[in-house]
Amino acid sequence: MGDKRIRRSLAFGVFLVSFLVYLRTLAPTTSFWDCGEFITCSYLLGVPHPPGAPLYLLIGRLFSMIPFASDIGYRVNLFSALASGLTIALTFLTIVRFIQIWRGRPTSAEDRWLVYGSAVVGALSFAFTDTFWFNAVEAEVYAISMLFTVAVVYLALLWWEKADQPIADRYLLLIAYLFGLAIGVHLLNILAFPAIFLMVYFRKGKLSWSSLIRFGIVGLLAFWAIYPGIVKGVPYVMEKLSSWVLVLAVFAIVAGAYEAWRRGKQWAASALTAAFLVLLGYSTYGAIYLRSKLDPPIDENDPENVVNLVKYLNREQYGTWSIWDRRRWKPESACRNEYSGSLDFLWDYQIRAMYIRYFGWQYIGKGPSVAPAEPNDACRASTFTMQGLWAIPFLIGVMGMVHHIRRDWKGAAVVGLLFIMMGVAIVLYLNQEDPQPRERDYVYVGSFYAFALWIGMGLLGFMETAREWLRSGKALQRLLYILGPAVGCLALALILRNALGGESLASTYLRGLGLAGGIFGLIMLATIAAQSQIEKASGNKRLAWLGVVTTAFLLISPAKLLSFNFHSHDRTGQYVPYDYSYNLLQSCEPNAIIFTNGDNDTFPVWFLQYVYKIRPDIRIVNLSLLNTDWYIKQLKYMEPKVPISLTDEQIEELRAMPWKTKRIRIPVPEDVYLQHRREAGVTSPPTPEELEKSRFIEFDFRPTLSYAGVEGIRVQDYMVLNIIYANQWKKPIYFAVTVSPENKIGLDRYLRMDGLDFKLVSYPADSIAVQQLRENLFDKFLYRNLDNPKVYYDENMIGLLQNYRAAFLRLAYYYAQRNQLDQMVEVLDKMERVMPEDVIPLRSDEIGLQIAHWYYRAERYDEFERRLKRILRNNPDNPTAISWLVGLYRMQQRYPEAIALMEQWLKRYPTDARAQRLLQELRESVSRGSEQKDTARALPDTARH
Repeated sequence: MGDKRIRRSLAFGVFLVSFLVYLRTLAPTTSFWDCGEFITCSYLLGVPHPPGAPLYLLIGRLFSMIPFASDIGYRVNLFSALASGLTIALTFLTIVRFIQIWRGRPTSAEDRWLVYGSAVVGALSFAFTDTFWFNAVEAEVYAISMLFTVAVVYLALLWWEKADQPIADRYLLLIAYLFGLAIGVHLLNILAFPAIFLMVYFRKGKLSWSSLIRFGIVGLLAFWAIYPGIVKGVPYVMEKLSSWVLVLAVFAIVAGAYEAWRRGKQWAASALTAAFLVLLGYSTYGAIYLRSKLDPPIDENDPENVVNLVKYLNREQYGTWSIWDRRRWKPESACRNEYSGSLDFLWDYQIRAMYIRYFGWQYIGKGPSVAPAEPNDACRASTFTMQGLWAIPFLIGVMGMVHHIRRDWKGAAVVGLLFIMMGVAIVLYLNQEDPQPRERDYVYVGSFYAFALWIGMGLLGFMETAREWLRSGKALQRLLYILGPAVGCLALALILRNALGGESLASTYLRGLGLAGGIFGLIMLATIAAQSQIEKASGNKRLAWLGVVTTAFLLISPAKLLSFNFHSHDRTGQYVPYDYSYNLLQSCEPNAIIFTNGDNDTFPVWFLQYVYKIRPDIRIVNLSLLNTDWYIKQLKYMEPKVPISLTDEQIEELRAMPWKTKRIRIPVPEDVYLQHRREAGVTSPPTPEELEKSRFIEFDFRPTLSYAGVEGIRVQDYMVLNIIYANQWKKPIYFAVTVSPENKIGLDRYLRMDGLDFKLVSYPADSIAVQQLRENLFDKFLYRNLDNPKVYYDENMIGLLQNYRAAFLRLAYYYAQRNQLDQMVEVLDKMERVMPEDVIPLRSDEIGLQIAHWYYRAERYDEFERRLKRILRNNPDNPTAISWLVGLYRMQQRYPEAIALMEQWLKRYPTDARAQRLLQELRESVSRGSEQKDTARALPDTARH
């Protein structure tokens, strides 16, 4: 079989392996965050949040129409899986090309094993990294953006190989076109430009400081021509001058390219042609403009005219930020790091926590922090943990990086620049503030890809280094140089730990260095042993040993990544975003208005409403978007319409405004009051005094902003009040349970829980409507797979699902207050059936104790005991659970179990005098014998949780 055929077969093989894994773990429907918006906008050809992704939407629309699955979300998700599989195939080919630059084409079977085996290890290692895999199984732009990034790097390597041929420039022109297309997916792709330009310099330029500076200036100008030149310059020209100026500019570029070609000025012709191709690719944004003119249901920023299109492309909705001002942490954050200054913030938060920590997730390990909290800094997590991966992929990558530098420093510089531009450079440019609403690891996936290229050179590096050491006769000596310091670090870490009486930051890092050095040394030792056998063998035996080594590296890197990340990345059976959105809609009455908080209670709801036509009568009002004039106008004019009393001119003039606390009175019609009174379960007719009080609801509307001593309110606060006033109780108004108290403008007293939302009512009696809430929880809501321990739920989902539990507990509390214990137990049992705590754990022992106490009141002692034991499994030091469980054992005369429990407690807390007295009482009870009944109760009569 020819070399090209082998290479292509292996590329197809890594594509197939990765794609099948992604297909097996693909999300069955929409996911949280932007996925619901992208699926919906693909289906509708709508306009998503700025700056949009028109090319993604066009291709996503095609996938949404292919009838290979019933769920539209699954179809669009498959787009990401397919693109990610292709990315892995190109990663394999890219690694092979980089190796061939210094090593040449493989000329023997042994060479093929080394080169192709190493490339397979690198490609599959990247395939199963935490962030890339996460992006591969949901409808997001990052999987497709990575495909473009890897494609342009691979095309640049093809150009490198054929740079002396007349046809070589076609690869650079294709790269330019892909850059333009990629802008229609995500801007991250253009960060590969400096690395590609450096390749051009190394291949065509004469190496000197002066030529490097000249090429650097040209490269900066070329990069600036794309961003912000074309990306931001095109909308600027359209706004300030005319669209015809842009058309003339394009014609001038084409004419200039032709004239340069005619005169034999190849570089000028290529540069102008490349500029035209970038513009041609960028033209996908015309789809945004055209679709907005048709007013689709999702039409963010309404870019149907030049002015709005410019605002859309420039992301004006999100405001501006400074790259240089590093004091971007929020003092009001409840979990806040203290920073001594801008440099401390840059390193400790933006680089260490928001980049190095994410990098560690990919190749070092992921799990609970192993480093102690630093003084006065309980919120700061450890940067590194080796849990699960033991840093093996990272160590292989380090060997690959070192070997690449030794063999081909130019290629290593290209990969290094790609690594920096798509990693630390993004950190510096984004200047992210603390805290962030979600993890941002997906932004740096290009940097993780660059490191995977070095992992792909790691096997080759280990093998060739082992061969050099063996032939020099100094293999053992050099191994000792690695293992000696590693053992020293481990010993020093142990000494520090014993001296300080526990872990310290220094001992933690020393232990990490020691473990990493030891693991690296062991890999090197095993490679030397294998290489020694290869040196002795011949023919097929040499190939067999090479196969053993390749298999071993496949096991310790990609296979380990696959097994470690599989469960947390398997979306099979994960229906929480769909079901939660469905339940949110079903909580509302017909033609309702519901205020939502952010992405996760808005985008999946749009997916249900616009793709599956579920409850399209309900109008979602996103509070974040309610600060923008275009969104307010859409609410006013697009069906189902929201009552708004402002004119368009008044809407456009809305800004944050000064505000002092005011007492607000909203009139209430008598029939509305009587209806809400009935819903609250009040059957008696109102007294004249009650009717008089019911004419208004009153609340204090407090400021939500404060700056330099001036208090004010946001546009969204004013608009919530305006909508409520203008509505005049004609449509039911709700707030999603995810809306924070400060966004409810003081209405809490009049908000009644009906399910996953609070209804605005005029009768502030009970906090729930019993009949509606019970019907929703028992009959209407979907709880698919919340009782399935095989389905993975991340912390974000578990936190959101506590809203179900809160609704069940409110209903149970209602029954408990009225001593309706059978109904209370029925509610608690239903809650445990649909979302058992072993699958969806509680977030608080206090809630667990409350549930246990209710079961005790209903004399369900078996369930009372089971729940206390569950609490103690997770927190053996909970004194309330210990006390209650001992009380139960004592009441049931199960003295040996009570004594054993108290003895375990006293081993941990030997000075607890109360526990000592209780243990003595228990032993006396045993000595008295069973004829004297112990009248102690499990819980004191006064115990109420």
